[in-house]
Amino acid sequence: MHLLVVDDCPTDQQIIKNCVEEAMPHAMLTLRSDCTELAQLLGASAVDCVLLDNNLPTASGLGVLNAFKSSASNRYPPIVMLTGTGNEAVAVEALKLGAADYLSKNGLSPEGLSKAVRGAIDGHRLRTQLQRHHDSLSRMSMLDTQTGLRNRAAFEDRLEHLVDSAERYGRASALLVMD
Repeated sequence: MHLLVVDDCPTDQQIIKNCVEEAMPHAMLTLRSDCTELAQLLGASAVDCVLLDNNLPTASGLGVLNAFKSSASNRYPPIVMLTGTGNEAVAVEALKLGAADYLSKNGLSPEGLSKAVRGAIDGHRLRTQLQRHHDSLSRMSMLDTQTGLRNRAAFEDRLEHLVDSAERYGRASALLVMD
């Protein structure tokens, strides 16, 4: 398991490192003090979970979550938000923006951190599998099994999108049916 810790406080980094080493001795840790180049780092290495401080010098954890959410990509690992100031409103916002969990550093324990990380990784894995299964079923529902060609449902779906687009942008459209 590879964990990325993004926290600007060396003391907090050490506390998190100690918790991880106690509860998950085989985990590999990467420590960063800010979130610059975070997207590139996540794209370049196989990180299973990010432990992200909310108060960073270059950006807030909520800002990072918002950027990841707006990227419309599911390629990012789950994020467990950490904060030194327990604020319920921030916790709610973090979870709305896609954080897998939210922990206060004040009461951080090896067991609590391990539970949050494992829950985040398992939840992310299940969502990814569900999305793949959904995509597969969606593709199967649009193809004829004998010919591999698009079926009537695919035709109707595509036609509906084209008609909506034509109405939205005021474009003329036509449908030619040949038998």
